[in-house]
Amino acid sequence: MQYLAKKGYREISDKKSDEFNESDNVEETEITKIFEEIIRMDLKRMSYNVEITEIERIRKFGVTAKIITTYEFMKKYLTIWNLEDEELDNQILQWRVENTKECERCEIERLKKEFKVGKEICIECGKDIEKENPTDDEDEVEEDIKEPEIGSILPPVTLTGLQEEVQVNTNAIGNLNANRGAIVEIPAFYGTSGEDPEEWASKFEKAFTVNGLGNDDTQRFIIAKARLMGEQQIG
Repeated sequence: MQYLAKKGYREISDKKSDEFNESDNVEETEITKIFEEIIRMDLKRMSYNVEITEIERIRKFGVTAKIITTYEFMKKYLTIWNLEDEELDNQILQWRVENTKECERCEIERLKKEFKVGKEICIECGKDIEKENPTDDEDEVEEDIKEPEIGSILPPVTLTGLQEEVQVNTNAIGNLNANRGAIVEIPAFYGTSGEDPEEWASKFEKAFTVNGLGNDDTQRFIIAKARLMGEQQIG
């Protein structure tokens, strides 16, 4: 090791490490800008014209995109936005305690109205659990259907099935246009100097809507992140 250090290899290694860290920071900054642009466009569709700087301020207090893009939160925020940061932080925290909670299954902060009374699992996760654990009657019906079949026959792919594949397989997300059910290719963003994040976000939203992928913020961010290629992945 001392020999390598004398020959300058350690300095080269340290330099490369610094370059990689700088590259990661640049990529993270680009991702943050794009996500905030998507939030801005979601709010614009809700008739709220919010500047990126204000979105950055809200996120600084730990508010997730899913909560920011709700009418309930924005209605409250418009009454307190002009407070100093410390007081604003306290007001937002109080509102979150009173109006939101985290689902024990998906660990996503949601509005309390997205939970059944007395339940710690959100309604969406409750439906997923029902699908994963069908009742005995449903099992019997499924067996009756499968009994006369010969060989292995693939079930038809529904839009819900495609969405589930998208959420669990980032490779499938990255190549969404090649999957069944896709109509328009989801554009990629490489982070080069000639690309405009705002223009990309607009094209992404149009493709997302045309493909009929619903209005799920979690899925939107997963797909968006998968289409952020970065210069190191080109070629």
